[in-house]
Amino acid sequence: ALPICAVFDEDTWRMAFNGVIKPLFDDIDYLLSGGDAQKSQTNPGGQPDGSYAAWAASMGPPTCLAALTKLVGLFEARLDSLAFLLDDVLRLIENCVQHDTEAVARIGVEGFKQLLLPQQYPLHGHLTRKCLRNLL
Repeated sequence: ALPICAVFDEDTWRMAFNGVIKPLFDDIDYLLSGGDAQKSQTNPGGQPDGSYAAWAASMGPPTCLAALTKLVGLFEARLDSLAFLLDDVLRLIENCVQHDTEAVARIGVEGFKQLLLPQQYPLHGHLTRKCLRNLL
């Protein structure tokens, strides 16, 4: 029996990426950017208070790391059927690398490294070149 993800077509993968994976990273970015910090008399600038900021800092990077690691692993495991998503995955990694939060930027670098240096599922030559061009 084939795993359920083996029978996904390109449209289903796009829907999963755009409807689940990408919004997860958008939520992490929103959380780390101050999220729902409300303006009030005690917080007129709407800046996150200490407890919210500490919570966001403790939850955001670990969630981002776990999600990016799983995404890269999925991409490597299903490279033949997911190669069309490489640009989207690279854009997502690039957004992590360029994030204002140093921990998220480091996670983005780690995700890019995981994508380029897979041990079991080496990228095809043209996909590796595309990744390297993205660096420049």
